[in-house]
Amino acid sequence: MPQMKSKNIIIPLLLALGVAVPSQAQRTKRKVLKKPVHTVTAEERLEQERQDQMTASTQKIVVVDSVVVPKASFLEHYKLNPEVGSIRNYNEFFNVNGYADTYVNIDQMGGKCFFSRQTADGNTALFSSDYIGNKWTRGTMLKGIDTTVYKHPNYPFMMTDGTTFYFAAKGPESIGGYDIFVTRYDAETQSFLKPENVGMPFNSTGNDYMMAVDDIEHLGLFVTDRRQKKGNVCIYTFIPNEAHDVYPAESMPPEKLKSLAMLNRIADTWGNGKERLQALTRIKKIEESRPRTRHGAFAFVVNDSTVYTHLSEFKRKGNKERFGKLQEMRKGIKLLQNDLDRQRDLYATQSPKGRQSMKSDILKKEQQLEKLETQAKQLEKTIRNYEIQGI
Repeated sequence: MPQMKSKNIIIPLLLALGVAVPSQAQRTKRKVLKKPVHTVTAEERLEQERQDQMTASTQKIVVVDSVVVPKASFLEHYKLNPEVGSIRNYNEFFNVNGYADTYVNIDQMGGKCFFSRQTADGNTALFSSDYIGNKWTRGTMLKGIDTTVYKHPNYPFMMTDGTTFYFAAKGPESIGGYDIFVTRYDAETQSFLKPENVGMPFNSTGNDYMMAVDDIEHLGLFVTDRRQKKGNVCIYTFIPNEAHDVYPAESMPPEKLKSLAMLNRIADTWGNGKERLQALTRIKKIEESRPRTRHGAFAFVVNDSTVYTHLSEFKRKGNKERFGKLQEMRKGIKLLQNDLDRQRDLYATQSPKGRQSMKSDILKKEQQLEKLETQAKQLEKTIRNYEIQGI
C-alpha cells in the first residue's frame, strides 16, 4: 500500500511540473522498419563497368543540333544527301503490313538494300536484297552478324564505301536497351567482321539506333530515347570525325566528362562554333534540295521523259481506276512474297517429313505469285500504252 501511495503522489507532481508522462503505448518501443537492401547482381556490375569504360573513352564530336519528335515519324526528319542512299519504313517500301518498326536502307544506286526481317525461329536477322528484273530478290541473310549474340538487329545503314555498316541490337556490349554497332564487310570472305559497340556519346542507358553517316555532306545522325517521355525520341545531328578522337579523361573533371558522354548539353560540344555554323549551312543546302512530295504521291514511269507522281496526272479515261487496281495487285504480290519467304525459311529448318507436308502449299503459292505478277505486268503495260497515246 505505501508503494501505491508513493506512485499516486509522484505522477500528479510530474504533471504539475509540466513533465510528460509516457502512456503504456508510448512506453512500448517502436520497431524501425528497415528498407530492403538491393543486392547488385553480377550482370548489373558488369554493365556498370562497361558504362564506366565507355565514359572514359567518350568520343569528341561536335553535335550540331537536336530535335525531339514522335518515334513513329522520326524518318521524316532525317536529312541526308540522296547520293548516300535513303532509309524507308519496311511496310512502305515493300508494300506489306506487320513490320511497322522495321527499316530498309537503299544504296545510292537503288540496286541494293539492307533490312531486318523475322526468321523462321521467331527471331530477327539482317538481310540484303538486289533489284534484278524490275523486282527485289529474296533476301539473303548477312553473314558474320550472329543473331544469338546481337539480338533483334534492326536499323541498318551501309555507307557509300560499301564496307562500313551500322546497325542497332541488344548485344553483349550494350549498356542499355538497343545500342549502335559498327562492322565492316570483308569482300574476300563475303562476310562481316565482328561488330563493335560505337561507344559514347552515341550509346546510353536508353535505346539508341539508326546511325546514318553522310560522307558527302560530312554529317551524321542517330536517334535515342534517353531522357524522353514514352513515344518520343531525340534526333542528334553531328559532325563525324576523320579519326577516333576522345576526350582526355585523366585531366577532365569526372562530372564534366559524364555530362559530355550523356549529351546533357550539346552546346558544350561546339567549341568556337565555327564547325557547327558550317554544318548548319550544309544542312540548309540538303533541305532546300529535297523534293516536296504530296500526300498520296508515287512514281509511275510512262516513258523516258515522263513520270507521273499523282492520280490527277493520268489523262486517258479509266486509267485512274486501272492504276488503283494495279496498286492493290502490287500490294497483294508483296504480301504473298513475304509469306512465301517466311515459309521457305521455315522449310529449310524442317525434317524430310515436315518438308514434304509443306511442299505442296509452297508450290501452290509460287504459282499464285507468278500468275499475279504476270497480270500486274500486263495491266501496267496497258496503262502505259493508253497514256502514251494521249501524250
